Formats: sequence, C-alpha cells, structure tokens
Amino acid sequence: MANFKRASTLLLLVGVLGLSLMTGTSDARTLKSQNVKSTVGSLYCYALNTSHGTPPGIECMSKFLPAGKYNDSFIELLQRSDAHLGERGDYGGYLHATVQKIRNGDTWQRPGIKCTMRSSAFKCSNDRGRGFSITRSRWYLF
Repeated sequence: MANFKRASTLLLLVGVLGLSLMTGTSDARTLKSQNVKSTVGSLYCYALNTSHGTPPGIECMSKFLPAGKYNDSFIELLQRSDAHLGERGDYGGYLHATVQKIRNGDTWQRPGIKCTMRSSAFKCSNDRGRGFSITRSRWYLF
C-alpha cells in the first residue's frame, strides 16, 4: 500500500510539473499591430495602407537586404500573390500606427499573412504558402 501511495504521489507531481512546463514557460506573443520592429533594430515591417486601393499586405525592410539602387529596398508580400523585392522612397504604411517590438518566438499576424521571429530567421507567408525569409546572411523568396 505504501508503494502505491508513493507511486501515485510521484505520478501526480510529474503531471503537475509537465502541465506547468507546457503552460507557463513561454513568453511568445501573437502581435496584431500594424507595425513591428526587431528588438535589435535590424528589421522593420508594416501593414500596407489600403485606404487608397492598395491590396492588403506587408512590407519589410532590413539591413540584411541588398541596398537599393535609388531608394530603400524592401520585400513586399500581399495576401494573394508572390513576395517580391522592391525599392521605395515613400512610406506605404499607416502614419500614426503603433510599433511593437517583435521578439524571438513571437508571431505577427495580419489578414491572410503570418510572420514568425526566430533566432535564426524572420519568416512570413500568406495563405497561399508564398512568402519570404530573412536571416543575417541571406534572404530568399518562396
């Protein structure tokens, strides 16, 4: 009987410890703001301002992208199209939007687009599976 009580107590402790590890240790957040930037400032992304007929999407700028010939380079990803590299000298986002810092493990969600920050890469994709990834050493579109 004593062995049964010890085994039951041990099983209960293992279950409680496992539950606390699953629920309480993660700081990862889901961000829904219009603008995000990395904590070290090497990445800045914003939701496109759709008030003038621009389709819903995002643009991201990073010091890890190739320099633009005339303007700042960015990667654009729309809800329903392929990602592409471009340049712009203006700002296509919402002027007075709040900027949230995106940390390792966080997810940024915009309508039809999901981005995830990891220590190795920042990766975004739309509902069609198209997107991009930016790392410290390279970037690619998929």
